[in-house]
Amino acid sequence: GGSLSNALSQIGPIPEAELANMTYQTLWALAYLKREKRLHRDIKPSNLLVNSRGEVKLTDFGVSKELNNSIAMCGTFVGTFKYMAPERVQSLPYSYQADIWSLGLCILELATGRYPYPMDSACIEMVQTILESDAPKPPAGHFSPEFEEFIGVCLNKDPKQRLPAEVLLQSPWLQRNGATSYGQSVANVASWIASM
Repeated sequence: GGSLSNALSQIGPIPEAELANMTYQTLWALAYLKREKRLHRDIKPSNLLVNSRGEVKLTDFGVSKELNNSIAMCGTFVGTFKYMAPERVQSLPYSYQADIWSLGLCILELATGRYPYPMDSACIEMVQTILESDAPKPPAGHFSPEFEEFIGVCLNKDPKQRLPAEVLLQSPWLQRNGATSYGQSVANVASWIASM
């Protein structure tokens, strides 16, 4: 079925309910990676694939990193910078919470149809925008309060305030949209694809 960036360009913003079910599957993958002590480090819409069975797959592990233990930190600057968490952009040590930030940016982009920050022509200007501006939020009045809360948790500039994937799997936004298990989220996405 291609990547979610392709889906975005072909059909426009992804409806909130379907996006919640796709997010559930992505969080499932991130929770698995954490159990295996791995960071993905390049989460973006083009690295999220969806197939006709409704399965969302996280791909491109070219810059993933294995950590020695669950509290270890990385310190390298790899991946697609416009989806990097503020701590990564600043070359500070980072851990699993950096992937949660990247996922939050992806979800917001897929929901609204556009990348959440202004697209500056120079990398340094974009980095400054990410560091100096407030964290992006969904446009007021367009999404459910649960979605706004979920995005707020993912895009908290303080990595210590971002919830881990295994906790986010239980979020009210996912529950509200029927993403209550991996199998159910796959079935819900498959049903949406079949209706198109």
